[in-house]
Amino acid sequence: MKKIILYLSLALLVSGCGVTAKPDLNKTGNTPSPKALIVIAPAEFADNQFEQVTTELNRLKIGYDIVSIQGGTAVSDQGKKQTITITAGEVKPDNYCYVLFLGGAAMAHIAEDDTLRLLAEEFARAGKPIGAIENGMAVLANTSLISKKHVANLVSLKPVLEKAGGILSPESVFTDGLLVTASTAEHSSDVVGRLGVSYEQSLEMKVVKPVKK
Repeated sequence: MKKIILYLSLALLVSGCGVTAKPDLNKTGNTPSPKALIVIAPAEFADNQFEQVTTELNRLKIGYDIVSIQGGTAVSDQGKKQTITITAGEVKPDNYCYVLFLGGAAMAHIAEDDTLRLLAEEFARAGKPIGAIENGMAVLANTSLISKKHVANLVSLKPVLEKAGGILSPESVFTDGLLVTASTAEHSSDVVGRLGVSYEQSLEMKVVKPVKK
């Protein structure tokens, strides 16, 4: 019986950020689902990546928060505005399924920000999946999280990725455990799907089977 209850609990959790479109629990009066966390630059963030990622999240009925190094309103490289939901220093990983660092030229400029580094490290400690698209990988290169990990090969970041111990893959999108990286914006939607799979797998790994007496 304990095992059945445990697996039922797992199924409910997976309904939050899994890879199949689910009912929006926030609108049914039930407990709100965990959300995805999208990290963007406060100015000139990558609009193309943001649109692809949020479109896929909406299709899957997965809620999300937008985070940056400062509050207020962020402006994309196409002049579109987005309200920052929460700042990097305020995030609690337990409230989210995974974190995704978007790229763009502006992200490379803030990649060494300490709050972003700590954000990535906190998600890693919590056993949550971490994703990065294009220059979003520069944030991870400022941590020890990609050491001995396979990452997508972004030519412009090759020196810093290798310095951080990353193993460059010939593929433009790659999953290594709970780490999902992509070297091009075209794989933005794919990254969302892969993070969902990694999230489900992370939950399965946390299932503790009862000991038979």
